[in-house]
Amino acid sequence: WSQSDPSAALAWIQTLPNLTQESAWQAFRPDSQQLGAEGCLKMLESVPPGPARTQLAFSFADEMARADTSSALQWVEQIPAGEARSLALRAVLDKWVDADPEAAVQYAAAHPKEASRSDDFLALTISRGAAQDNESALGSARELPAGKERDIVAMQAIHSVSGGIGSDAA
Repeated sequence: WSQSDPSAALAWIQTLPNLTQESAWQAFRPDSQQLGAEGCLKMLESVPPGPARTQLAFSFADEMARADTSSALQWVEQIPAGEARSLALRAVLDKWVDADPEAAVQYAAAHPKEASRSDDFLALTISRGAAQDNESALGSARELPAGKERDIVAMQAIHSVSGGIGSDAA
C-alpha cells in the first residue's frame, strides 16, 4: 500500500495510536522513483521527527544513490541538518565509495563536520576508499585539519592500507 498510494498510507499511519504507529512506520516503504526527489522530500517532511523519519530518509537516499549518487547527494543536502540527514548522507557515500572511491573520499574530506555527525563515517569512507585507492585516501586524510578527527581518519586509512597488520598484537 505504501508503494501504490504512499500519501494515503502516510495519512492512515498518522491516525494510529503511538505503539501501533511504530510498527506501521517500519513497514512504510514508498517507492522513491515513483515519488521523485521533490515528492520524497515532501513525504519526508510529513513524517514526524524521530526514528521513522530517519529511517525513511535513509531508505530514500539509499534507493536514489543506487541509480545516481550525484542526484542523491543533491537530495540529501536539502534535508535539514540532524540525524536524518547524517544517516541519508551515509547511505549515499556508501554507494558512492563503491562507484567512485576518489570522489567520495574527496567529498567526505571536504565536509568533515557533516561527515563526523554520522558514526565515524568520514573514517569509514576514507578507509573503504583506501582499500580501493590508498594514495588518494591517504592524501585526503592528510588534508584534514589537525586534530582528533584527522588522527582517527589517518589511523583508519593506514590500517586499511596495511590490511590490519599488527592489529592482533597486544
